[in-house]
Amino acid sequence: MNKQIRDAFDAVHAEERLKAQTKAFLHPKISGGSPRPVRRSSRLVPILLCVVLLLTGCGAWTVFAPTATVSVDINPSLELVLNRFDRVLSVKGYNEDGQALADSLSLRFQSCEAALRLLLGQGDIAALLKQDEELTLTVVGGSDAQNTRVLDTLQTCTAGQPNTYCATAALQEVQDAHALGLSYGKYRIYLALKEWDATITPEEVQSQTMRSLRERLEALQQNTSQPDGATEPVSQNNGNGQGNGQGNKNGKGQGPHSGQHNSQNKDKS
Repeated sequence: MNKQIRDAFDAVHAEERLKAQTKAFLHPKISGGSPRPVRRSSRLVPILLCVVLLLTGCGAWTVFAPTATVSVDINPSLELVLNRFDRVLSVKGYNEDGQALADSLSLRFQSCEAALRLLLGQGDIAALLKQDEELTLTVVGGSDAQNTRVLDTLQTCTAGQPNTYCATAALQEVQDAHALGLSYGKYRIYLALKEWDATITPEEVQSQTMRSLRERLEALQQNTSQPDGATEPVSQNNGNGQGNGQGNKNGKGQGPHSGQHNSQNKDKS
């Protein structure tokens, strides 16, 4: 009898040991496996985060990096800063009227074409165009492909509009213009005027319309035998050592980075 009782208790103890061993075996699998794979996975997390941040940063740089500028000059003078996708990143006014206009319109992230159409349809500019004021649009600083593409957009937006001039220019000229506090279109006419009248100042140019500045230049050319300081008559200079030449209004002129206006043939009434 005693032997049977001992055998029964031994079977119970053996079953408890089996349960304990089974539990120890299954615990790592239930809790996610052995420690080594967990540590290896944890080391991959910062690497994956770095990859995501790198890709995100590259995308943001592509979208927000300025690549070209469109100078808009009539009397409000302002510039549209574009990214490589021809989207407006920012708008900067270069006189009081230009800054007021920039502040009144929501142009950021608009396409270049949409922004230009909004500008040209805006009250003050539309009124000035109806009064035959002169509008100059210049694309600056992009790649040759972007300059050509944006120039085509400028010409499309101003098709049929008299006294409108579209052109491309070199980046250095725009930097020189900004150093004087002028937009590029005003800077070009300032350089031409200064050849004939050394007393002209950037401040005078900044506050006048493009038409009044062009008429002043034409009057100086007609009434003065030669530019100030010149020893013989010369052709109108565009500020980079090259003659302006004649072109067709709203034409491509000399192509990207020529530094030349593509039109000087103003409509005469």
